[in-house]
Amino acid sequence: MAPLRQLEFYSGIGGMHYAANLAGWDVDILKAFDINTVANEIYRHNFNPKIVGQKLIETLSTKQYEDFAADVWTMSPPCQPYTRQGLQQGSEDARAKSFLYLMSVLKEMRNKPKYILVENESDSREMLVDALQHSDYNFQEFLLTPLQLGIPNSRMRYYLLAKHKPYEFAVPVTGTIINYIPLSEKMSKAFIDNRGQEYVDEAEVEAISAYLEPNVDEQTFLVPDKVLLKNMQVFDIVKPTSRRSCCFTKGYFHYAQGTGSILQMSESLDTAIVFQQAMEYKDIDESKQLELLKSLRLRYFTPREVANLMGFPDQFSFPNTSSLKQKYRTLGNSINVKLVSELMRYLLKEPFASSNQNEKKHASDSIKKSFKTFCESISLTQSRSKRRAHSVLKRESRGTPYKRLTVLPGFNVLSIMAVHFLTPRLVDDEILEDGVVSWLLSNCFIWAFGDSVIDGATAVGVAFFGFDSNIKGVSLLLGSENFTVGEVLLFNVDVATVGGAFDDEVATVGGTLDVAVTVGGVLGVVTVSGILNGNG
Repeated sequence: MAPLRQLEFYSGIGGMHYAANLAGWDVDILKAFDINTVANEIYRHNFNPKIVGQKLIETLSTKQYEDFAADVWTMSPPCQPYTRQGLQQGSEDARAKSFLYLMSVLKEMRNKPKYILVENESDSREMLVDALQHSDYNFQEFLLTPLQLGIPNSRMRYYLLAKHKPYEFAVPVTGTIINYIPLSEKMSKAFIDNRGQEYVDEAEVEAISAYLEPNVDEQTFLVPDKVLLKNMQVFDIVKPTSRRSCCFTKGYFHYAQGTGSILQMSESLDTAIVFQQAMEYKDIDESKQLELLKSLRLRYFTPREVANLMGFPDQFSFPNTSSLKQKYRTLGNSINVKLVSELMRYLLKEPFASSNQNEKKHASDSIKKSFKTFCESISLTQSRSKRRAHSVLKRESRGTPYKRLTVLPGFNVLSIMAVHFLTPRLVDDEILEDGVVSWLLSNCFIWAFGDSVIDGATAVGVAFFGFDSNIKGVSLLLGSENFTVGEVLLFNVDVATVGGAFDDEVATVGGTLDVAVTVGGVLGVVTVSGILNGNG
């Protein structure tokens, strides 16, 4: 198989290039376009300098892009037009014109790239989606954070993957923005509410200490006295033992608020108590106040430590000509390499139906293991805490590459635990209220359904049931006056054929599937139990 021919747009310091390598792609980078001189110097320092193209994207014609004959386009459009610190000028900003130009080129091209990966695009999403639909692409959208990979850094970003038809995704397109990567064995499913708040089990996240340099010249990176006194109340302070840090932006080391976390090296001191004591001397004794604050030994993360948190490999380095400010600035504009590499792996996965027999066997084994784990989780729910059950289910049952409802021979009761909540979800054209279970299934031994498994239902990949005209949608049931948390709802669903993954058997289910839905627990654990009438 020939190497993938890749064009990088807004290539920065080479994050996409490193991600492609980490994903195991056999890739030929045709050109890496960026107009940032400093970023290009860093890219050239780490890769073949000949592939860097420092020119405006909009100066190339449609024919020139077609002549590249690229299989893959990757792009991370500039943050500035879309973010708070960029004054939210959005697609009207001149810096966004190159991205919009690319979308117009895509529409005009006769030979389009097979695959597209976009990171960080936000304000111009409507134009992006329009271009993809006009150009005959399947696409999936994501909101993801490195925390889901166990990396202690909160950096929520929007991602879009696209495949030119007839290429399809391994898991069917749902039409909704999802907050996990299907089939990823490394990624946890974070809980993300409609305010963008992230909920990740800290037990799954590494401590910051794993990402720190062993020998740091602390004096170089200590927060200056003046900055301490002025901004003590706006710092996001973490310790080496912490399992979360704030997103590092290009303003880190220059601005105090909202640009990234500060590291407290005096781990034994209670931060809140020291700050409370320091506040007592505010406007009374500045020297005493400063003495207390300095006892915390607050320092900035080094550029290498920021690079570690952003997934850059050990061999990544800066040229000697790069200043401290330039290092932070270019890192703040970059991507999380490890997260994007997971997206790249998924992008090239083929639908399960076209997989070979070994992959099918692997799927069967994975489903069997997941079912066992799932049963253990149910037992834990009954005898221990629900939180522990969630952890077991998420840790052991992720990544099951199967797209049909599975029935074990000899079993006539199917129990499913759903552990995703808080996020409003579009179900049957109705949006569930915030705080109500969103009916996202943890991929224990069920994944997104490639085909309808319920008569008359379109399996959307986020709802177990799918819905037919007799039900009208779970969202309507949730909105009924007699529904309260903890109440049981019963309704019948006509069942078609249910595919089994064990020894290639297919179980045909007749009659109806009685579904009992119970909502309760601290996080709103959902248990769905259905009696399968037939030869399942």
